[in-house]
Amino acid sequence: MPKIAIKTLPLKDPGRVPHTIRALARVLEEKFDFKPCQFVITWEYFCAGHFLCNGQLADIQPSTTHHPIIEITAIEGMPMAKEQAMVRSLAAILSRELGIDDTNICCVINTLGSGKLFVRGTFKQAPVPDIS
Repeated sequence: MPKIAIKTLPLKDPGRVPHTIRALARVLEEKFDFKPCQFVITWEYFCAGHFLCNGQLADIQPSTTHHPIIEITAIEGMPMAKEQAMVRSLAAILSRELGIDDTNICCVINTLGSGKLFVRGTFKQAPVPDIS
């Protein structure tokens, strides 16, 4: 169950956020076979002037500096190839939807051990590996 948290400076067009979240959800469902109940996506803003990058502060989200940050938290067990493909897909969508240079997106992956996520009343376990 990945949790995808996106953080950017304020956008010129804040109305892009819901559309972009839906596009990210679609790729998780269609390309990576996650059910809607298996992931969450959140979006927050850095306050204007509260993000220093390369010695510069910014008030709105520039396209080539002050990278949007995608933070993915998931239970261990996802194959690395799937994890990397997911990161690339999410970054590509964010780049396209926000007009951000695709080399200007940062993604951090946090892996939780089995049983370290409590949601819907249970501790979630790592998926059982397919041994067929």
